[in-house]
Amino acid sequence: MKKTIAILIILGLIPASVAFAGYGKKKAEAPATPPAEAVAPAAEAPAAVPAVEAPTVVDAATPVEVGNKICPISGKQVGEMGEIVKVEHNGKVYNLCCPGCLKDFQADPESYIKKLEELQAADAVDAAALPDQAIPAGQ
Repeated sequence: MKKTIAILIILGLIPASVAFAGYGKKKAEAPATPPAEAVAPAAEAPAAVPAVEAPTVVDAATPVEVGNKICPISGKQVGEMGEIVKVEHNGKVYNLCCPGCLKDFQADPESYIKKLEELQAADAVDAAALPDQAIPAGQ
């Protein structure tokens, strides 16, 4: 009988010991993110796109600098006779070589603008012809 009681006590303690063995342990939680094997491969990141500057918006009231380096009145280099004189006409700013040329420009701006455009066109043609007229080495 002592054996029977001992066996019953042992059998009764087994479930209690199993329950006690898990006491204080947290249950395994599902990982927040699935393992790497379960995640579909991400599409490759797009190639870096170079930054592009937005075009400058010019207000209709903002004059545009023509940037001429030759005075349309005298044909001289602007700044050659002192400080460059700037004059605005129809939303464009033209460079003149001296205050004396300013009076002439104001008297007939359209003719001087036409002359300036012709000078700039001739300069563009000359600049385009330069590479074709390269001087051979040794000359």
